[in-house]
Amino acid sequence: MNHSALFIFGLQNDFSSLGNASIEGFENISDKIEAISSLWTNLVAINENHPADHVSFAACHPWRKPTQVIKIGNISQYLWPIHCVSGTMGVFNPPWLKNKNPFIVEKANVKEIDIFSAFDVSNLATPSLSEYLKNHQITHLYLAGFPLEYEIKETCIDALRLAYKVTLITDCILSLDFNKQQGIYDELLVLGANIIPYPV
Repeated sequence: MNHSALFIFGLQNDFSSLGNASIEGFENISDKIEAISSLWTNLVAINENHPADHVSFAACHPWRKPTQVIKIGNISQYLWPIHCVSGTMGVFNPPWLKNKNPFIVEKANVKEIDIFSAFDVSNLATPSLSEYLKNHQITHLYLAGFPLEYEIKETCIDALRLAYKVTLITDCILSLDFNKQQGIYDELLVLGANIIPYPV
């Protein structure tokens, strides 16, 4: 697809069925994204790359468990098992994605804050994501992966603010809470995003 890129969120070993923070449906979503990935020349993988004491880990908060949401200042923080720690196998992408040599954005590498948007300037990427998109004349972003509630939603909002065209591929997206899924899609539609089940 000319002047477009496929953004792939969260396809890392620790979210697979054998990983430390396994997500139900991971392999199914990975297979679907792999099946459509050949439609794009430009793939962008947005990867977690955490220190071992990251704020999103439930183990770093006494008496807290994964899936709980706590307040840290004015921020609602979803708590995870320890996952995607820098230097471990958990951060790696599935072989099919690694073999396609995507542009990689590593995020949330500072322990005190959880970073969601791929456009956050603190994410590790050389050149920056914005520079990469400009250099490849990319104006349309297709989003797939998970979680919808955080990384995908916040990246979509930032991309629309930056005047990119954005399309979310619903059949290739997972959410942490199915009951909130449609409300998020409705919110992003109002902001100008496109919502499609599968590219044709």
